[in-house]
Amino acid sequence: MPDVLILGLGNTLRCDDGVGPRVVEALQRLDLPPEVEMLVAVAATSGLLHAIADRQKVIVVDAIQGGSEPGSVYRASPEDLEAGSQSLISAHHMGILEALKLAQALSCAPEEFVVIGVEPQATGWGLDLSPEVAAAVPAIVRLVAEEANRR
Repeated sequence: MPDVLILGLGNTLRCDDGVGPRVVEALQRLDLPPEVEMLVAVAATSGLLHAIADRQKVIVVDAIQGGSEPGSVYRASPEDLEAGSQSLISAHHMGILEALKLAQALSCAPEEFVVIGVEPQATGWGLDLSPEVAAAVPAIVRLVAEEANRR
């Protein structure tokens, strides 16, 4: 199993909620080390326990509401999400936090867990990212690639 998992959360049918899968799609075109695996999930479910278990590092990419301008990029820890730091809210974070807590209880939690989020503009039905979020994707891709290479 690769040491690093990049997990793109989101629904590509819901405008900016699809940013996680879109970032993973862009990352797949890069030459990342073989110890990096990429997965896409529409929602964070208990099935993610298997995906995150025993990894050195997990990087989650998702739309995160933090009250900043659309397209703003956040880097958060599970503690930030759990404590509501900066009022960070993700439609998916509870499921991913629950999977992480279960992994901790089973002594198979990743050593490092990072959430990279972007402030959405629109999360209604639609196939396209908003211009603000689409403009942030290249920076998010660079940030996630840097995180994946940092161990």
